Amino acid sequence: MLNSPSHQKIETVGKPAMAKFLQKLQIFKSTADIKGATEFFGHYSTVDEKMLQYRPIVLARQKPRPICVQAHVDLDVSSNKVVLHEYDSSAAGLVQSFVDRFGQDADVDYLLAINQADASHFTL
Repeated sequence: MLNSPSHQKIETVGKPAMAKFLQKLQIFKSTADIKGATEFFGHYSTVDEKMLQYRPIVLARQKPRPICVQAHVDLDVSSNKVVLHEYDSSAAGLVQSFVDRFGQDADVDYLLAINQADASHFTL
């Protein structure tokens, strides 16, 4: 598929167009041309009625965000070897990682406070 006509268009038309677009934005930024940047970017970011019709389709096909749970290492005292702990990319894996890293009785009040303070930013 890398040699498909659409892939060739990305290389020959898409990349130069994106480079030109980003260069214009950078020039507006570098020269502090707020008015020009607002007009330029506003043209491309305005949501009209036609685009609003696509919103339900996009939301219906939206996939859940992937959860990235980082592995961590411990020193196994009995064998004096480093052990790599890996976790599932799921909410359960995230919780297990936290418990393994900080212990069952970890003080999570500060995390709950942060969650509550930021909750309004993450609700629809």
